Amino acid sequence: SGHGRCSGRDGSCVCFGGWAGQSCESRPQAEHAGCRTDADCGGAVRRRCGGNGTCECFLGYGGIHCQSITCSEGRFSSVCGESCDMVRNCSGHGRCSGRDGSCVCFGGWAGQSCESRPQAEHAGCRTDADC
Repeated sequence: SGHGRCSGRDGSCVCFGGWAGQSCESRPQAEHAGCRTDADCGGAVRRRCGGNGTCECFLGYGGIHCQSITCSEGRFSSVCGESCDMVRNCSGHGRCSGRDGSCVCFGGWAGQSCESRPQAEHAGCRTDADC
């Protein structure tokens, strides 16, 4: 929907501040998503409360209240300190999971290194545009 990005952890959509839903397609009601101070958005390290009353997450955090850690592409672990190369590790047909570095295969690809093409469909998002 253009209001989020793919999580490096599991392929789910990580919504930008003020957006929610599986594909970041909806805006929750103000009483659920609003903020009055930076503390309403998960602490000074994670975000700031924007002028429009929604949390504006800093790089590495996502969700309505910036509660989720989001690794950048090619990084994984609970603190995003490990690296993974999608071409070398995932045959160029997937991306690295932000959780453990395993491959999350693109649609039509499967296997530990996304090396085979079974008939199953990919269930998550493949690009930020899907979010």
